[in-house]
Amino acid sequence: MKQKINVAIIFGGQSGEHEVSLSSARAVINNLDTDKYQITPIVITKKGNWLIGKKGAQYLKDNADKIGKEGAISEEESQKLVTKNKEKHNFLHYAEGEMPENEVDVVFPLIHGPYGEDGRLQGMLDMLGMKYVFSGVLAHALGMNKAKAKIIAKSSDVSVAEDLIIDKENYSLKDILAKR
Repeated sequence: MKQKINVAIIFGGQSGEHEVSLSSARAVINNLDTDKYQITPIVITKKGNWLIGKKGAQYLKDNADKIGKEGAISEEESQKLVTKNKEKHNFLHYAEGEMPENEVDVVFPLIHGPYGEDGRLQGMLDMLGMKYVFSGVLAHALGMNKAKAKIIAKSSDVSVAEDLIIDKENYSLKDILAKR
């Protein structure tokens, strides 16, 4: 019998899209062929704790009614299964649960927004030497920074629409309209 591929699915995260990420994770977990894949759910709570394996699966189950509803899980609620003290600033206090017996073959990152789609998670996985699906660090970083992505596109002779970069702290509507 062929050995299953060990897939770690990382979801949740510290962005406003936490609950949307849970929706993505549930869809992938429910649709992966369990005859081919051994799935290890890893949720990152809104406060940055990592719940691995059974704890990750329990988190998904406990919040099933809030999946897809942005802002439905408070920071405090996201910590219900956390038992370790993150305040010690030691990686061992950020993660708890159990990894699969066999090594993870591939990571399926499903965190939306900052820390997941901006290349930081991919950079961490690269540093750990772990394979993952989707694009690498640079593609994710550019995807989240539209101004930088446009610079790259323009330098490659790709036509891009005119834009105006707005710093919300330093501009009023009057200032924006004056630039047009």
